[in-house]
Amino acid sequence: MVFGESAMFRTLLMLELSGVHAYGACGWFCRPVCGGNEKGAGMKPRISMITLGVDDIERAVAFYENGLGFPRMESPPTVAFFTLNGSWLGLYGREALAEDAQISSDGGGFNSFALAHNVESEAEVDAVLGQAVEAGATLVKAGQRVFWGGYSGYFKDPDGHLWEVAYNPHFWIGPEDK
Repeated sequence: MVFGESAMFRTLLMLELSGVHAYGACGWFCRPVCGGNEKGAGMKPRISMITLGVDDIERAVAFYENGLGFPRMESPPTVAFFTLNGSWLGLYGREALAEDAQISSDGGGFNSFALAHNVESEAEVDAVLGQAVEAGATLVKAGQRVFWGGYSGYFKDPDGHLWEVAYNPHFWIGPEDK
């Protein structure tokens, strides 16, 4: 595959057209193409975007945008981006994402990670789990008190990605809600 045909190139083109390069926000991701961010070498302690490979982009967009209320950014029909208070969530075809990473797309079973969404109360854990199920998620574990002193539950989105919804009474995790 030549670079111009890759999913990475299509994403870079979309970023260029959206003006992200103009602000130097492309960072290490674009270093081979545009020189990237000149603020320093090395990986910084942050996650800029989580991209989920999905089987049906329209179904996944409906789940995250309409079901969970995530704010969607303008994007081409083959990919979707949502702003998450401090990072982005990307949705991309499972096959295309695997091709871009040059790995097999079969990936069955547990993928050894879960996304987490922290909230401010036990009641909010239950409300978010209910919202996700109403939007088409599968409840994996109902909200309950857990060994570390908090309260959490799990759901799988329509493509099987595991999400934990948690209340941590000890400290807040992640950026403050606005």
